[in-house]
Amino acid sequence: MRFTLVRVLAFFGVLALAACGGSGITPMQPGMASQAFAPASAVDASFPFRGDLVPDVTDPCKTLSTEGLWYFKGSCLGEDVKKSGTVYKLKVYRGITQTLSYPATSGTVAPKTELVTGEATGKGDITGSLSGSKFPLFGSVKCTGGSSSGTTACPGKALMYDLLVNVSASTNANFVGSPSMTFKGATALKGKHTCVLDQLIQSGGSWAYQVTPVTGPVKKGSVTIPEHPGTFTIDHHGISVLAVSCT
Repeated sequence: MRFTLVRVLAFFGVLALAACGGSGITPMQPGMASQAFAPASAVDASFPFRGDLVPDVTDPCKTLSTEGLWYFKGSCLGEDVKKSGTVYKLKVYRGITQTLSYPATSGTVAPKTELVTGEATGKGDITGSLSGSKFPLFGSVKCTGGSSSGTTACPGKALMYDLLVNVSASTNANFVGSPSMTFKGATALKGKHTCVLDQLIQSGGSWAYQVTPVTGPVKKGSVTIPEHPGTFTIDHHGISVLAVSCT
């Protein structure tokens, strides 16, 4: 089975799921198929962006919030996708420095295919709503995947939430793997911990976080969530939310 990053469809206010034959990240480790990212659906024609949206340079996430998306108030950047890899060096936010790196593209990429990447800690800095739904914080809803079947309480605490948005109107962003993330400086990273990549999905009509097999150990106050090889796609006008939780 393959796994892919779920898109949020604002028109429906849900994370729409499609068949497993869609593009995604192919697990490279045995026994990981049951922990796969859920498949993403095709773009809905009623997605509310105004054509090729041009976000404000200083705070592109604020521009997105005017389109009916959640507002991530941490560091937020917009960059055009580069074939060799696209790096987001986010500004220090609440003592945390994050670098998020998309790998090389899979095949060609159209010029001016812009991705917006924003962050938030979830401590009063995610506002707004998505089709009337407030942002579901990690721990306020159930988790699925990992070592358990069905849904269960979410393990650990969220270190950071990342909002990934392809603001181009007609071009998908295809990569050879998922983005890697490095965090430094957080007080939560003192001591021995392991951090896990979680994905916001809809499960049984409710929000949930899917625990993925992508992890990183804390070393000397920093942690890197590695790239996971495979085909990683964010559709045009596609939105994904990831959380990094640590135990």
